[in-house]
This record gives sequence, C-alpha cells and structure tokens, in this order.
Amino acid sequence: MFSAPNKLDGATVLAYTFMKTKELGYVCFQDENGLMHDVLIQALSIAQYDNDRSYNKYYLFSCDENWNVIGDSLHYSLDEVFKCAENSYGISPNQWIHAKYMPYSYEDLERDLAIGREVEFKYMGREYSITNNKAGWYLSEPNSKYQMFTDAINLLEKGKMDGKHLKDIWNDVEVTTIF
Repeated sequence: MFSAPNKLDGATVLAYTFMKTKELGYVCFQDENGLMHDVLIQALSIAQYDNDRSYNKYYLFSCDENWNVIGDSLHYSLDEVFKCAENSYGISPNQWIHAKYMPYSYEDLERDLAIGREVEFKYMGREYSITNNKAGWYLSEPNSKYQMFTDAINLLEKGKMDGKHLKDIWNDVEVTTIF
C-alpha cells in the first residue's frame, strides 16, 4: 500500500512519502521475550493531532510498509519537519505527497517561490501551476493560457485568476503538489 491512510495513530496525515526501493533506516525494538527485532522504515508521514493545531505541533512518523508507526519526532513548524526528513532520511521536499489536509498559506507560497519552488493547485475545479525557467515565471492552466512574469515577486503582485489576485483567492485553493 503506497498511499497513506487519512489518520495514523489518531493524527491527521498532512503529507507522506513511501519508498518502495530505498531503505530509510531501521527501528530496533525488544519484544516481550527479550528478542531484538529490526523493522525497516519504508514510509514517512507528517501528521498533526487535532488538539495540537493551535500550538503548531507537527509529528514526523516513521512507518513500516503497512503504515504502522514505529517511531516519531515532534516539531514546531512544517519547515522544521521537512528539514528533519531531509537531514535524517535524505527525503527532499519534492518527494512528499501532500494530503488534502495539508495547510499551505499564502505566506508559505511566498516563501517557497522565493527559493525557486514550483506549485500545482486547484481553484474552482480547475488545475493550475506556478512554474519557472530561464525565461521567467508562469502562472498557467495546463494546455491552456498562461501568464508570464520576470520573477516570483511580479507573479505574486500581478498574477490573476478569474480577475482576482492570488492573495485574494488563496484560501479557496487546494494545493496538490509542491516541487
């Protein structure tokens, strides 16, 4: 099973990654008979308990191939969780699959575009993307029209969808992928 369940250990899954061929490490534990066992970490999940939302607490869960939680660490920002996963497991930000519950604010968008990340999202049932190359930054609908800007700042200031600036519609956007 490659996609994560909506909840792990009672916490809502915000993002996950499943490594079918790459070993992320092992968790060693002792059973009730005193025997030692190694469990292969094959998946990671970022999750949040309902009562932790107002405290910005996020958990990085290490999971086996069946999404059983075999280890966790507590973090106080999503950036912190992503950095921990990259430093500890070699999982880069573009390897995460964002669940439908993933919070992603306009400020997150500004920060990510400033460091060159790209974003795919849905708005009013249509798919859009924000991408960049040597020529500039693009706000576009796949296989349709696009808007081109010299840099991410101009895109954020001048980019419009249905006649509205991104900042004005961002609360109604569902982010699907962050590269």
